[in-house]
Amino acid sequence: MKGHIFTLVLGFFACTGFAQSSVLRGEVFDEYGLLPGVEILISDVTTRISTDADGAFAVKLEPGDYELFFRFPQYNNEVRNVTILADDIRDMEVEMTLNSENAQTENTEISTGIQLENYRRAAGEWAVFFKTLILRMK
Repeated sequence: MKGHIFTLVLGFFACTGFAQSSVLRGEVFDEYGLLPGVEILISDVTTRISTDADGAFAVKLEPGDYELFFRFPQYNNEVRNVTILADDIRDMEVEMTLNSENAQTENTEISTGIQLENYRRAAGEWAVFFKTLILRMK
């Protein structure tokens, strides 16, 4: 009986060793600082994530090659390619730039009348709200 239990426990640990996942984490920023609420789409993964109120993100991924798409209103989209290795913790930084059609001087207002800093703050609050809502649903 003890031999069967030992074999069962050994089999469990062997199976969990094959299910390796790694972490990709990073920050998204512009010339003024960190950007909360940036949408991140990951190729070959159906999950969409976004940066938190501090402009940071983290996601568990299986080893492989991925293409990441970063989107934020009024900014140019950014694309990054990353290779994730087994049991890897990969850090990345992504700088977003204002869309040239929307480029304005520092103190002018966005067409909606909201200053850029207020827009960033509102986007961060929404990101925190949705993150909290999703965690409560689990």
